[in-house]
Amino acid sequence: MFLAPQIPLFFMGEEANVRTHFPFFVDLPEQAAEAKRDERYRQMTELFDEDVPPQGLPDPNDPATFEMAKLDWEHFDTEEGRAALERFRTLMRFRKDMLWPLAKTPCRDARTARQGNGIIVTWEFEAGNLTMALNPQDVPADLRCTIDRKPVTTGAVSVNDDVLRLGPWSACAW
Repeated sequence: MFLAPQIPLFFMGEEANVRTHFPFFVDLPEQAAEAKRDERYRQMTELFDEDVPPQGLPDPNDPATFEMAKLDWEHFDTEEGRAALERFRTLMRFRKDMLWPLAKTPCRDARTARQGNGIIVTWEFEAGNLTMALNPQDVPADLRCTIDRKPVTTGAVSVNDDVLRLGPWSACAW
């Protein structure tokens, strides 16, 4: 999400890969809460095509549902949390240093190319190009491309001449 020019949407804790659930919760008088409960089940069925059994969703008006949504702040101090935060900061610096100057100018075109299950997207801005290569699968992918400046990566990435090897669920942008 950080490597594309669109505005990224992150939920609280996602920057440190926190696994806390974030259920929908409200604090309403019981009559209004009942209507909200019914609406949530209807949304899951109609919008998301999910067959949710009775009591299959956390009660949005139950204080325990609110408590369930609170961040596990101790996760930020774990090795996984620190590594995820550092990756988040690296990708944020990339957006600030590389992407923002391009995105201040009009986007003239965008192209996509698929190599097997790997994807390469290039956005052509007035101020220059942004290219992103993605491997949205659980096996490595080799993509033929030329990287003409220092890239930013997430996941396992290596370059050998004009072959970019992306590990499972990895990405590279330049």
